Amino acid sequence: MNVRSDIIINDNLIRQLAAGVASSDAATVGQLSQQLTDALSLSSIATLASQLDSGVQVSSLPVSVPMDEGLLETGNTVRVVDPATMSYYDFVVSADVASGDTAITVTPDTPTVTLPAGSLILLHAEDVALMANSGNGFDDLFELVEGGDWIVIDDIVLETDANAGDGATAGMRMDTDGLRLYDATSTLPVIDIDAVNGTLSMKYVSLTDDGTAATPAVRWDGDPDTGVFRAAADTLAIATGGFERMRVSNSGVNVYVDVVGSGLISADQMSTADTMTVNGQLLVT
Repeated sequence: MNVRSDIIINDNLIRQLAAGVASSDAATVGQLSQQLTDALSLSSIATLASQLDSGVQVSSLPVSVPMDEGLLETGNTVRVVDPATMSYYDFVVSADVASGDTAITVTPDTPTVTLPAGSLILLHAEDVALMANSGNGFDDLFELVEGGDWIVIDDIVLETDANAGDGATAGMRMDTDGLRLYDATSTLPVIDIDAVNGTLSMKYVSLTDDGTAATPAVRWDGDPDTGVFRAAADTLAIATGGFERMRVSNSGVNVYVDVVGSGLISADQMSTADTMTVNGQLLVT
């Protein structure tokens, strides 16, 4: 599978699409968007060995490199694309490809565009059955699951920058250990999702919601009405069972029962040796 050819053709489409957006040419944008969508569902399997002229009927497509058996079957549709102009024409395969074939037999057809030597011969992805001998380099680390919409890739490592985490380079790294995001000031990740230990750590936490006593901003999955919330400016509150129990503000600490204003400190577990020191006034009602 010539993945590089696919990248080249898609890169050309993306560049043209960007130019259309910049010029606000809606017709161009729509046309190129459709071409890009089509291209993303195609796989490059060969290149054209000699030119196909517009208006001249052809019954076979000469290829530059001998093909593998089973690469194409009768009924497959192939698209020949000139990557320089993005011109293309579709042909229907009329005979199975055998090992060593240097041409693709197609139903006689007359292209309406000229396709030069070197044009890409593409196959729709849904026409691909099994190409174990296609030289695509897949092995047991890359498993396509038939009948499903998912792919298993073992031991994959993704990095936005190979230097991420060196203390001077921001970036992201994802592997089987988890996901780590680095800033440009520290070798420690600013966010670390540890897939091995099931932990989440981060340099700072900035919450966008204050939360309430019923739904604290910081809470537990199995106990959603217990946690910490921001009751007001410069005021932190702790809730259990959906009720505020303690409030810490820049003016002091308040302890509540169920309703704000009903104060209670439970000393049931204090022993005779325990003491409580009050600096200031102690109001007993």
